[in-house]
Amino acid sequence: MGKLRDQMKMELELKNYAPKTITAYLGHMTAYTRLFMKSPEEMGEDEVRKYLHHLKTVKKVSSSNINHVG
Repeated sequence: MGKLRDQMKMELELKNYAPKTITAYLGHMTAYTRLFMKSPEEMGEDEVRKYLHHLKTVKKVSSSNINHVG
């Protein structure tokens, strides 16, 4: 995921996201790709919904944090 990660990081930096926010978003992208063992280029809305469901049911993430991720 190196090239996509670098592109995502650059886009977030260009949009002036805070460093902690960038780290959080990149962390979620890493977790997302590890969960499905595929590149984000190969995934779509179905996988995003499954990831959000995974956060809620398995990781017990709060609804406000899920809204932040989704």
